[in-house]
Amino acid sequence: MSDVLLIWDGRQANTCLECFVDELLSTLASYAATVKVVQLATQHAPEFGKIKPSMRALFNVVQQEKPKHLISFGSQPNLLVNLLRPTLKCEIICNRLPDGMHFKTVASSAMQRVSDWINYEHRWCLEDCDFFYLPLKEHQGQKVGYFEDDVNSVVFHCQADELGLCSEPLYPDLLQLRDVTGLHEVGLVMISAASDPAGNRVDLVNALGIPVVVVAETGSHLGVVNGYNGWVVSSMQGLPILQILKNWSTMALDMRRVLAQYAHQHQSKRSGIRHFCDLLGYPVLSKNYKSEKRA
Repeated sequence: MSDVLLIWDGRQANTCLECFVDELLSTLASYAATVKVVQLATQHAPEFGKIKPSMRALFNVVQQEKPKHLISFGSQPNLLVNLLRPTLKCEIICNRLPDGMHFKTVASSAMQRVSDWINYEHRWCLEDCDFFYLPLKEHQGQKVGYFEDDVNSVVFHCQADELGLCSEPLYPDLLQLRDVTGLHEVGLVMISAASDPAGNRVDLVNALGIPVVVVAETGSHLGVVNGYNGWVVSSMQGLPILQILKNWSTMALDMRRVLAQYAHQHQSKRSGIRHFCDLLGYPVLSKNYKSEKRA
């Protein structure tokens, strides 16, 4: 028996989706909950956590595990769960795949419309959504980024230039996640709170492991904690913002990697995987218990 039964579609899964599932399972392991993972596969091997995409196969797993929460990710798992919904007694949480992880399935359009009608699917995207996820990028960029439409974009460019730092203008289209490759060479992003009232831009770059400098002239820090996922300054005037840029530019690579992990984790708590797991309501394990569990 399990507290959480997680079903996802492992057929044609891309690397980004596999990273997402791995991080989700790693996060769930820090809670006092037993987790069973099942993936849809071409070969039926329930003893290895793999089943063919059929109602009967999924029903048998649910009957065996008797979970408190049944969590599905992707159109095909959501469809199967919804068709079984009238027979299930557990709490059901259906989710669309995060942006950039979708692939085509063979579910009939009629069945999919029925599934959509009877079910709410949590959306994992940046704007008007429930949760958000992007994998931590491996490369530590050397450029300072700023959004082209930011109210202080010209000043940001000049400040980076004053210190001899390369800067990179970022397009607002990044918010639709059409292409985040423009952030590959960026290691720090400057953002005005006035240009990011919902904190979406902070979440976007933090998810990738990029710390931010937020100019909070209105008093809104957008969830930024100084020295953790970035820094906050109250004004464009004076030395603080230049000192932050100078300190960051001379920061050791190992320290930048630590800061990248902090930024990614902070976004996870604010709107990502950790936030999703917190809402399940299971208590967090103590560090001592987790160490004993790994041993």
